[in-house]
Amino acid sequence: PCSSSGSRAFHGHFESGDQLYMYNFKQNFGSRSKDDSWDLPALSTNRTSHEKPRQQQQQQLVPIRAESLDDHRSMSSPSDNDERIRSLETRLRVAEKSNRALLEEVVRLQSELKVVSRKGEDALRDERRARQMLEGAVKSSGDLVNQLAQRLRTQEDRLAEERSRLDNLAEAGSRKEAQQARVTAMERELEALEQARTRAERQTARLLEEMRNLRARVEDHQRTGQQQQQPRARHSSAQEKLQDLDEQLPNDGGDLRREIVDLRSRVRAEAEERRRLEQRLDERLTEALKTAGTEQQPGLGATDRLALQARIQEAAEGLNQRILEKEVRLREDAARSQAEAERLILREQEARLTQEREQRHQQEQRWEALRKAQEEELAGARRAQRAELAEAAEATRALQEAVQAMERRIQELTDRDSKGGKSSEDESRLRQQLTARVQELEARLSSSSSALSAEVAELARRVRSANSAGASKNQWESLLEDYRRETGRRIAGTEEQLQAVKSRLDRMDERLGGRMGELKQKQESNDSLMKEIQERLEAISQRLGQTEGHVTDLKSKNAAVNDGVHRNSDQITALMEDLSLRVGSEIAGRVQDTDSIRVELERLKASSSVGGGDSSGLKRELEECQALVRKLAEVVQTVKTVLGMKIQSEQKLRMAELKGMQEEMKQHSGKLDQLASKVNGKK
Repeated sequence: PCSSSGSRAFHGHFESGDQLYMYNFKQNFGSRSKDDSWDLPALSTNRTSHEKPRQQQQQQLVPIRAESLDDHRSMSSPSDNDERIRSLETRLRVAEKSNRALLEEVVRLQSELKVVSRKGEDALRDERRARQMLEGAVKSSGDLVNQLAQRLRTQEDRLAEERSRLDNLAEAGSRKEAQQARVTAMERELEALEQARTRAERQTARLLEEMRNLRARVEDHQRTGQQQQQPRARHSSAQEKLQDLDEQLPNDGGDLRREIVDLRSRVRAEAEERRRLEQRLDERLTEALKTAGTEQQPGLGATDRLALQARIQEAAEGLNQRILEKEVRLREDAARSQAEAERLILREQEARLTQEREQRHQQEQRWEALRKAQEEELAGARRAQRAELAEAAEATRALQEAVQAMERRIQELTDRDSKGGKSSEDESRLRQQLTARVQELEARLSSSSSALSAEVAELARRVRSANSAGASKNQWESLLEDYRRETGRRIAGTEEQLQAVKSRLDRMDERLGGRMGELKQKQESNDSLMKEIQERLEAISQRLGQTEGHVTDLKSKNAAVNDGVHRNSDQITALMEDLSLRVGSEIAGRVQDTDSIRVELERLKASSSVGGGDSSGLKRELEECQALVRKLAEVVQTVKTVLGMKIQSEQKLRMAELKGMQEEMKQHSGKLDQLASKVNGKK
């Protein structure tokens, strides 16, 4: 009974002890959830290093000799049972402490793993941030370089436009110089016209003086005309002979002009034929030289080609010599023909003058008896009148030709100036001078013509009044009427010519006015263009200065970016080395911890095997802990492998990015150097 009661008490105490153990185990180590995971209690991990030796002493299991259940049942001594129960409780407490220490170590390892993983994530995050910052810096530098390249391209385009405009301005300046030369030539022509006008004025004044003298002589003759009479037949016959000579002279002059025109046409034809021969000769020489220089004949060497070229050159020189001789002969013939024509004209003039002198001499001899003085006075007046009228007609013709030449020159200038502008000041000055001189010439000619008409009318009136009582009144009236009609006709012709010149000058004035308006507009546009070009040149100089400043800033920024890239690469290398050291130390520590845990597990396994069958639950828990430790080791190994692979891939990626960035920076620095050299060269 004692033994049975003792065994019952032992079993009850053992069951109560087992429940107490499970209760304490759950309180200390947590409970197992449905998904075979352990809900561990929140244990403090901030233990100091001096507690570890004590924990290691507590974790050591004291091997107790285990006995079978039959031995316990066979024992009947209560003291032995109590001792065995106490020993079992001691063993349970020791196992509980060891399990608790093991779980604390597992929790510490988990917390350290979390800390390490967080540190790794933080390091990766910092690395990503640094990489993003580096990429942003590289992108910003690339954008700056692209913007600078775009600005430089725009500046180059603007510089090209400004160069073209400056070239156009230079061409306009050269055209302006040419136009100034033309204006100078026109001024010289105007001076020549002014000289011709002054000569015409002098001739007009001389004509007026002669008319006054003629009037005085006529007045003197009026006093002696009543006493003398002269037959008119001799005078009319002499005048008819003079008219016949006047009629023959234009015919002879026309023949001479036709001969001169024929001679000029012949000279022109000879010149055209010479030019055609020269062109044909040049073409043949070019073909011969081409064939001699390009064709490679098998038996023709350098000496033969040189000889052929020399012969061709000699033939060309001979032909040119013949052409020149022919041209010289033609020129000599033309000069000889012209000299003969001039001699013929001189002979005709001399014959005419001789005939006129003879006629005048005969006329003077005929009129010598009765009206010698009157005949001389009338002949002198007529000669003077004819000479003055001829000079006036010559001056008018010269003026008309000068005006026509000026019109042609103005037309040429108008056609040529359609491509370029002309100075408005020169045009206005030229226009004012031309208008003033033409008006002055017109006023003087009109005054001289009106004075001449008045003098002629007064002379006719006085002659009519003086000869009213004389016998030769009708003769004098008819003579003066003829003289007045001839003078009026010539004056009318002169006035018509003056009107034609005036109309031409008016047309020229209108044309010059239109041209002046166009030239003023062109001058204003040129002035505005010059101002715009000057402003653009100033803006370009400022932009060039700004561009140089930007280039300098970009170079400094590029150097700073290069320094930043080098610093980032150094920092990344240091971070990689630090991370590899930390991971290596963590892996080594975890391997050591895993080895220590394995040793403890083996020791616990050995102690549990010594404890016997009563510790089956403890074995199961220990196996689960061992499985957890294996999983933890696998997780650690997986984390180590993954971190190593990530570190290697990140290292390779960073190295590739660094190489690419270095290459891009080299390219950008080369582009910047090229752009800087271009900008310096353009400056």
